[in-house]
Parts: sequence; structure tokens; C-alpha cells
Amino acid sequence: MQLPDYLQLNPWPERMRASGQPLDYIQSWHLRSDRLALWPALIDTSGFNQRLGLPPIKYTEQDGRLFGNTKTAGFELEWEEEPWQWDYLHAIGNIRHYRRGFAHYVRVQYLLQEQASGTQIFVYFGWIPRHRRGWLLLKASMPLLYKKFGQTLAALDAEISQRVSFRMPAFTLDAQASRILEDRLAPLQESWPQMTDQLRQMIRSKPDEQMDRLRVFRLADAWGLERMAVLRFFLEATKAAICKLSWDVICPHCRGVRTAVEHLYDLPQQDHCEACQLDFSATGLNTIEITFHVHPAIRQIEPVLYCAAEPAKKPHIYLQRLLRPGQTYSFNLAVPPGRYRLRVTGDQYFDLLDIKSEHAHRSLTLDTPSGYHHHLAVGASLTLRNSGPPEKQWILERHDFDYDLVRPADLFTLQEFRDLFSSEAIAVGLKLDVGDQTLLFTDIVGSTRLYQVNGDASAFSRVHEHFQTCYQIVKEHRGAIVKTMGDAIMAAFADPANAARTALTLQKKFSQHPDTAIRLRITIHSGPCLAVRLNSNVDYFGNSVNVGAKLQNICEANQIVISQPVVQATNFPAQDFAAYQAEQILFPIPKTETAMNVVRYTIT
Repeated sequence: MQLPDYLQLNPWPERMRASGQPLDYIQSWHLRSDRLALWPALIDTSGFNQRLGLPPIKYTEQDGRLFGNTKTAGFELEWEEEPWQWDYLHAIGNIRHYRRGFAHYVRVQYLLQEQASGTQIFVYFGWIPRHRRGWLLLKASMPLLYKKFGQTLAALDAEISQRVSFRMPAFTLDAQASRILEDRLAPLQESWPQMTDQLRQMIRSKPDEQMDRLRVFRLADAWGLERMAVLRFFLEATKAAICKLSWDVICPHCRGVRTAVEHLYDLPQQDHCEACQLDFSATGLNTIEITFHVHPAIRQIEPVLYCAAEPAKKPHIYLQRLLRPGQTYSFNLAVPPGRYRLRVTGDQYFDLLDIKSEHAHRSLTLDTPSGYHHHLAVGASLTLRNSGPPEKQWILERHDFDYDLVRPADLFTLQEFRDLFSSEAIAVGLKLDVGDQTLLFTDIVGSTRLYQVNGDASAFSRVHEHFQTCYQIVKEHRGAIVKTMGDAIMAAFADPANAARTALTLQKKFSQHPDTAIRLRITIHSGPCLAVRLNSNVDYFGNSVNVGAKLQNICEANQIVISQPVVQATNFPAQDFAAYQAEQILFPIPKTETAMNVVRYTIT
């Protein structure tokens, strides 16, 4: 591709041309690596710009608009940055509107062309200088910049072929901070040796870019450790003032952090994303993420951004393309098979795209999303149009769950969280959607007689010991006690199998020991729940809670009643219940005209 070819396909907007005569450049390099291997490094424009040796940038966001400033070649530069535009495996680019510096505008774009022997990369720069001095500076510096591009791309190509990762400059913790860190890590070392060593190494040496917002599940995968164990460790590290916990409200579209608070009770009811022109509920199922930060007494993390709003920060978005009135954009859907959402920024409607190899449809043209569901083949041609006005920014994104997300429910079903952070409470009147939860209810059968026969002091002691036993068994099976009610408990579990095994363990403990006067009835039910505030604690509310509690009416001593949603769970431990008498019952759901199948197990 020659420069005239590029400019014919990508002409300068008239509003920019009015500021002066452009300086346009394009150069290409052939790399042995394929586009799939190159793409992650190229979309990480912060890291790539650091490789190029460009100076750090300070960014601020105002009303959804991004502003940057830096210093280069003796010039103070200030600009507004347009949202990056990209097309998966094909193109990456953006535009800056300078308020101060040697230019009015710059346009940058990387184009990738697949070839049998690798990838051809074209790098375009277009400038509109502010004055004669800026014109001379650009004329002199652009050949040097392209030389650096060539060296950096060659190094990247070699790293990919040799499977070597680029290493950012390491950070060194000073002596005083090191002493604070070691003092606070010491209590964790014996119980959590491997994780303590990993966290120590990160805090001592990782650059700020990798330490600003710690996502625990992603770290667990990188360390090769069980996710919930690492989450429990980070809760302990937070209590030890090594880390700080953050409740982050996430925009459901761009998945950027809109509000971050230190305490659960500070979460808002509603939030707004300026960039996506979207008002949304901050209490939805996937709109709150729990992240961790290094405690500022140990290390002050100052994010150093070499670029912003880059595609690497939005890995779920495969296309972001601004179309001006009258523009059309066509491309091939070279994306992994799956379900995608195609939308326009600020529009409430979106289309779903199911993309699979076996689908027959190989082309689709859209002028605006309208709520349709399309089925396309991998590699199909997609044409987007804007009959306009106004401008339209099209977005193609994966329509699936972010499995690295730590949600409130992940904490609420951890006994460690409820023990270590007992003061954390939801604001009065706020209801958080925590999705499907498995709830276990226990109650002592014949507690009145227990007090009559044994006396108040002895009976109270036995009931208290029963609570301690229940607490320990629930915790061992990765659940959490939500609350106690008289002689009863309500516990929550993320995994139905753990709830079922907890019930068996409890019944074995209390039903098979003649010296234990306490006998339990236990019921288990799964369903959607809301988290609310009750007596300064995190409680669960909703019809699923009511059903689980009402099941106690058909349960007697030494029995476990389990609803069909739990029994039908893919990992329900049916073999563990095989030795017990099972009875199918149709249970009428309270306040409805429907019924639900339940299974009543009698422990013999």
C-alpha cells in the first residue's frame, strides 16, 4: 500500500484540513510472526510506546473525554484524545487534537495484512503542523521515529519466535517500605508461604503498570493456584494492611471503572458512563468488581500511562469504529466462534451475532442495530453504514461473562470475609443482585424439650456448641453463615455440591452420636437472591430465601430436604446420598400457584 492509496481510503476530515497542510507518512515492514501472535503486543499501545522509548503520558478524564499531556523535544504537549479505533487482526488507530504543542492534529494507524510468510505491517502518521518550527521538527524526527519502529517490530518478532516476553523496567522498594512490608507479611508466611512469596516479589519489583489494580482470579491462574484460596489470602493480606480492597462499579458496555469505593456501604444505586453515554444500575449482577491495591503505606502506585483508551484495556471488544455521515465500513469477521453484541454508542438497542463455522450466512449489512439475532459463518463479511447524521461509533464485543471478575457474591459466601470484615455492610435500602445462591437452613428439632429436660444452662451450652460445630463444618465446605435465628442457621454457598456435603456432614455429626441430644432438620434450595442490610450485616432476601425456609415444614429430625434445582446441579454428589432413604415430594411454592419437586432424604 502506497501513501496515495491510503489517503484515498482514509481522507483527512475537512474540519482538520482547515487548520493547515498535512504531513503524511507511511512505511511498512514484513514480520515472520502471524497476526494472531502480533495482535496482543500491538493493541497494548502503552507497552508498545514504552518499547519505542516515548515519554510517559499523564491522562485525565473529564465528562467522558480523555485529555493527555507530556513533554517531548522541548515542547509541552496537551491534547484531547479521540477513542481508539480498531478492527481485530486488521487495524488499530487514533486521533489527537492538540491544544498546545507543535501540531494541531495527529492521526496514527497500524494496518496488518496477512501473508503466507507472515504479516506485513503498515504504520501511517499524519500531522497538521501548528507552525513552521513544528513542520521542520516533524520533517527531521519522523525518519528517526520510523527507524525506531523498525527496530522495535524486529525485536517483537524475535521475541515471539523465541517465546520470550518483553520485560518492563523493574521497580525497587526502598528500605523503609521493605521493613514495613516484611513486618506485615510475617504473620502470613507460615499459613500461606507460596502466596506470601508471590505477593512479596510483586510488591518489591513489579512496575506500576502491573500493580495498579490487582485482579485476584487472574493472578491465581498465573500462579497456578486455586482461585478461591488466593482470594482468601488477599482478604488476610488486606486485614494485615498489606493491601486495600476496592468495590469497583463497572460500566456494562466498556467494562471500565466508573466509581471505586473502599467500603461496601458507599456503593451508589445508579451510575453513569460518559464515554458510553449510558446510565445504568450499579447494583446489577455483573456491575461490581472487587479488586485489590497495594497499601499506600508500603508503596504509592502512580499509574504511568504511555497511551490510554487502548484496545488492550477492552479485550472483550473486537471492533470499535467511528463512521461519519455517509461512511461505510466493511470487514471480515476473523473472530473466534461465539456470541457477540453489535451496538452503537449511546443506543439502547443492539443486535446479537452468533458466529460459528457451520453457519451458512456469509454476509450482513447494517445501518443501525434493531434487536435482531443473526447467525453468521466465521470469516463472514460485515458491512456497517451510517446514513447519518450524526456520527456513529459501532462496537462489536463478546457477549459473555468475564470469568476473571470477583463479584460481591464471591465474598459473601466466604466465611473469612464475614469474619474479617464484619463491619462491611450494604447501605440501607440498597439491594445488590448476587445471582443464584445455594442456601442451607438448619433447625434444632425439639429445642423446647431440650431446655425442659436439661435445664437452661446445660441446654444453652449444648446449643452454643452446636452453633460452633455448624460454623466450622460450613466453613470447611466453603460456605458462610449468613445469620442465626433462634436455634436455626442460614448459610450460603457458591457451589450446590458443597452445600449438599455440608448437610451430610452435619447430620452425621448430630444424628449418629447417642450422647448428642441435638437433632437437626436441614433444607437446601438454590435460586436468585438479593443481598441487603440487616442489623449491620449482609443478609439475603427474595423468594429463593422464602422457599428454602418453608421447606423446613416438610422436614423432620435426621432428614435433609433438597429442592430440584440443587439435585439437578451438574456436580450434585448423588453417590454420597445413595445409602439413604429417598422420597420424592411435590412441594407447593408459597404465594404462587406452582409446585416444585423436592427430595427428602432420611439419615438412618
